[in-house]
Amino acid sequence: MMYNKETKNYNYYDILEKGYLSFRKISFSKLKTAECPLKYTLKYIYGFNTQIENIHLEIGKEIHKLFELTLSDLKNNTDKNSIEIMNILENGTYKQKFETQDVISALFNIKKKANILLEKYNFEMEIEKSFNYKLKEFELLGIFDLLFFNPKTKQVIIVDHKTGKKIYPNTYFVQGAIYKYIAHNVFNSNNVKFYLNYIVKNNNGEHLIKVNMEKDKKYEEYLYSIITEKLNKYIKNPFKKEENFLCKYCEYYEFCQKYKNIEYSNVLEYIISYIDEKLEELEFAI
Repeated sequence: MMYNKETKNYNYYDILEKGYLSFRKISFSKLKTAECPLKYTLKYIYGFNTQIENIHLEIGKEIHKLFELTLSDLKNNTDKNSIEIMNILENGTYKQKFETQDVISALFNIKKKANILLEKYNFEMEIEKSFNYKLKEFELLGIFDLLFFNPKTKQVIIVDHKTGKKIYPNTYFVQGAIYKYIAHNVFNSNNVKFYLNYIVKNNNGEHLIKVNMEKDKKYEEYLYSIITEKLNKYIKNPFKKEENFLCKYCEYYEFCQKYKNIEYSNVLEYIISYIDEKLEELEFAI
């Protein structure tokens, strides 16, 4: 349970300034968080981490780790990660959501496709690679789960791993736009494709879903308008709660339920009070 120890009772203009500066380096994850200004303030201004276990987040990290280990072995032509892979497959938290066969099938499919790109089409492969590129006064950030690049043809293929009950590829159009903009500029490529590698329960078939990116879309203008729209919404009220059906999955859900009227004059007091109560509960449990 943490918050930034250097945090003080910022006045309202401090928060607006820090929010603006935080937006200067922006990622898809930050843009998603900014859909709820209060969540953005708690996470990026106050550094408040409830550390409440989120099973969906834990499973996502575990699945990402399995793909990373499997593809690293393929890239390096080794099996040094096989024991760790087997340990996760046998004892992983993912079993609360997926069948082991679903995961094994997804690992096999992506490894097979990656091997074809490497061996037959002479692509290079990067795993969990960070990139960034300027967009006017902003800096776009992206961590590509899986990237293939052909130095001869300049073709770029980006794959992002996802888990869920259903497949909603169009909801990741903004993420695809960010990645396509970065890849276009970093690799000087006009041929960038973005895929989602989905693990869905009881789906042993095709796992790669292509996100249809408009070929002639002016992504620079599109992304700039999205970022400035989110920033203007945040500046208007950095303590606004954007309540919807997804709130129950948020790490701040319990905090927001406990403290209804959160604003700059009381937010730090509430954070400290919440942490103290949780620490007392932990001591009592021990």
